[in-house]
Amino acid sequence: MNTGRIKAFSKGTSKVLSIVLTAAIVFSLCIIPDINSSAGTWQENSTGWWYEESDGSYPSESWKQIDGNWYYFNSVGYMVTGWREISGTYYYFDSNGIMAADKWIGDYYVDASGAWTETAGSTGWVMKGGRWYYYNEDGSVKTGWIQSGRDWYYLDADGGVHTGWLSDGGDWYYMASDGKMSVDWIWDGSAWYLMSAEGKWINDNKIIYLTFDDGPGPYTQRLLNILSTNGVKATFFVTAAYPEYSYLIAQEYNAGHTVGVHTYTHNYQKIYASEAAYWSDFEKMENVIETQTGSRTNLFRFPGGSSNKVSSFNSGVMTRLTIQADQKGYKYFDWNVLSGDAGDTTSSAKVYENMVNGVKTHNESVILCHDIKDYTIDAIEDFIPWALSNGYTFLPLSENSRTVHHTVQN
Repeated sequence: MNTGRIKAFSKGTSKVLSIVLTAAIVFSLCIIPDINSSAGTWQENSTGWWYEESDGSYPSESWKQIDGNWYYFNSVGYMVTGWREISGTYYYFDSNGIMAADKWIGDYYVDASGAWTETAGSTGWVMKGGRWYYYNEDGSVKTGWIQSGRDWYYLDADGGVHTGWLSDGGDWYYMASDGKMSVDWIWDGSAWYLMSAEGKWINDNKIIYLTFDDGPGPYTQRLLNILSTNGVKATFFVTAAYPEYSYLIAQEYNAGHTVGVHTYTHNYQKIYASEAAYWSDFEKMENVIETQTGSRTNLFRFPGGSSNKVSSFNSGVMTRLTIQADQKGYKYFDWNVLSGDAGDTTSSAKVYENMVNGVKTHNESVILCHDIKDYTIDAIEDFIPWALSNGYTFLPLSENSRTVHHTVQN
């Protein structure tokens, strides 16, 4: 609290402090250089621009930062523009000589230091500034449509992966947050939309999901040929009943069809003996699919469907299994159109009739067929052209598909 002493000191020394501070300022002005006096100036002649220092010298074959921007001057002192290789690294200088940094120059990216990020010899996907780009072998970025694995992406004019709605060639597509082209049902944050197997928005609901159980078998290859000829994608809920045809699972998958688990043994007494028995059989088939395709699936169909009564010898097993399937992250599908090929008829004409009549009663039809029946394949060969000519769209089931579930009866 020595306020009096401080006040007395201030009065007594104010004149002395004034003299000392004045001297200090004068001294500092003597030792601090005048920044403006050493600043250079830009000069130009018919050859180009150079930077002349205050002493008459100029930078050559060297970098110089001027007003916050980096420039490079060649061996005779002229400012460079365009692409330049400097000490083994490429840089880009705009028409004013300013080095570009952290931006795209056409198809090429320069990082924060200004260096071109060379990707020759390591082509593929690269994350830059929060977006994915795909590099060609020469270090340029690809634009437009690109297929990676089973998925399609669209790369904008700057090479970045497009997300959200995309208009291309008169059609609308929806690219998910990771850039993948969406198929089947999508939610864009405000409404549901249906996309075709080619990713195009479908502005109607005449949809058919062809599903085939119990294969692959001796007639599956012919079915795949028919689907390919007509440009149709389907869904296969597969088994290991015909191990000599298991290789066709890979063909189904690679052709863009959906592959899901049906059952390894299709032995109802074994499968539905307990929940543990069911999931053991399921895992065996999952392993077969992974061996053939390199991927696992979370889509499946219960043998006999979720409403089956063949499991009634184990009371409540289907109720427990449907709950467990959801808990495990699996998604099962039943059907709303019966082809009748699993005991009702062996006539291809009747199978065809059942499918035609069935799809007329639904906006979205999930048809149960079996690719181990030759008469079913005959019917499919006629049914697909009929459906296409009548304005139906075929889609494979996916994680986005709206499920058709029966009422569980056990």
